[in-house]
Amino acid sequence: MGIGIFAVWPLAKKFGKRNVTMFGFVLYALGSLTCWLFPHDMIIVLVGQFIKNIGGLPCAYVFMALFADCLDHLESTRL
Repeated sequence: MGIGIFAVWPLAKKFGKRNVTMFGFVLYALGSLTCWLFPHDMIIVLVGQFIKNIGGLPCAYVFMALFADCLDHLESTRL
């Protein structure tokens, strides 16, 4: 996961944090589906786990930035 930050931040700057995180969740779901469909084939399960880990990268790295953006938005909308 340490190397993944070098891929996530440029993508987040180009496409937006929200879009990259949503695409990561789609990858996470596809990896989970792969593991669920073929639970007895170790190679396919490992591929599914790899896809899940790639999908989890944006959530892991962008979450705190999205949380900070939400807090900024809440502060700016207070009366």
